[in-house]
Formats: sequence, structure tokens, C-alpha cells
Amino acid sequence: MSKKKIFIVEDETLLLDFITDYIMANPLFKIVGACTDGFEALSQCAEIKPDLVILDLHLPGLNGVEVLKSLRRRNPKIKFLVFSSACNARLLHQVKEAGANGFIDKVSGLKEFSVALETILKGGQYFSESVKAATTSSNGGNGNGNGGLSAADLEILDRITQRSS
Repeated sequence: MSKKKIFIVEDETLLLDFITDYIMANPLFKIVGACTDGFEALSQCAEIKPDLVILDLHLPGLNGVEVLKSLRRRNPKIKFLVFSSACNARLLHQVKEAGANGFIDKVSGLKEFSVALETILKGGQYFSESVKAATTSSNGGNGNGNGGLSAADLEILDRITQRSS
């Protein structure tokens, strides 16, 4: 069985090094690249074609959601595990629509991180309980994180705020 190729996009160097070392210790995985910038991620992943990208959302250059959308269009076979400290219902909706296979919070433990990696690489999806809880609590408990507004309502609000800017 060939090793699964993993690419990491994380702008915090200490965390990037830690994730790299942790994954390299697993004989089922192979780190094929890493970077700290969204534009660099696009360039390298287009060339390397990893099986899975571990992706932070807050990156210099190009944010993680845009990286995810662009890489998904270029290569629909790539799997994505979003790994971020920021989580709310709107962000979760954006990453799901962009094609993320999973999302875990940076406060998740190593066991959950491993479960997420393995689940996604086997073709499943993994959205941690802490991410789901954050999206519910960020919105008074209605679960959509948008104060009860529909997608159409949010689109109208976005247009209004863009015009007034």
C-alpha cells in the first residue's frame, strides 16, 4: 500500500513543524510539502498533487477558503482537512461549500486529529464536535450562525454593505 501524500498549509511555524513531525511519524503518510502562504500553496499543490491538504484558514497572501476553492476546481480528487482556531457557522458553511472534507479546531487533541486524517483519507468526512458546538453557540443555539437569517437574507445584507462602503 502506498503512502498517502500530505501537504500542510499553516502560517504559524511552530505549529507547522509540529504537524509535520507528527505526520512523519506515521508510516501510512508522507509529507510532500508545506508552506505558510496561500499563493504558495496554490503553486506547490498544483505541481505536487497531494492526496490531502491540511489547511489553515487565516493565511498571508490568499485566505484558506480561496485556496480551497481554487485547488478544488483544479483537482477535485484532493481531500481537505481545514485546521483553524476560527470557527463560526458562516465559516463552516463557506468551507463546506468550497469542498472541505473536514474541519477541526486547533484545540482538538492529537487523537482527534489522527481520526480526522484517517477518516478523510478513507473517503469520509470529519467535522469535530468542537466545531459543531462553536457554530451553534455563536448563534444563540439556532445552529446556522447567521442569527436566523437565510442565505438569501445574507446575500442581500452583503450587497447593502458593499454599496455603503
